[in-house]
Amino acid sequence: MQMQSDMKGAVTVLKLAEPLTQQNADDFMAAVRNASERGYGRVVLDTSAMAFVDSRGLESLVELAREMENAGRVLKLCASTSTLREVFNLTGLDDRFELFEDATDAARSFL
Repeated sequence: MQMQSDMKGAVTVLKLAEPLTQQNADDFMAAVRNASERGYGRVVLDTSAMAFVDSRGLESLVELAREMENAGRVLKLCASTSTLREVFNLTGLDDRFELFEDATDAARSFL
C-alpha cells in the first residue's frame, strides 16, 4: 500500500496514492488508526490520488470515522476528485464527512 504521511502542525495528513479497495482496505484502516493514535487524533485524508473507491473502501472510511468519533478523534477528507465527490453524493456519505479543498484548509479547520 502506498501511503504518504505529513504533519501540518498537530494534524496528521495521510495520502493514499492508489484506489481504496477490498484488497488494501484493512491495511489502510490499520495505517489510519496508527496515525491517529500516534498523533493528536486529528487526521486529514488527502484523497486527490485515489482514482476510485469500491464498496469495501467506503465501508472502511465510514468505520474509521465512527471509531475516531467515538474515541474523541476526528477524520476529515480533502482534495477529493469529482468522481469521489459524486460517489459520496450518490451514497449519501457527503454529509458524513467534512470535505475540504486542500490539506491546509482541512488542517486549519481544527483551530
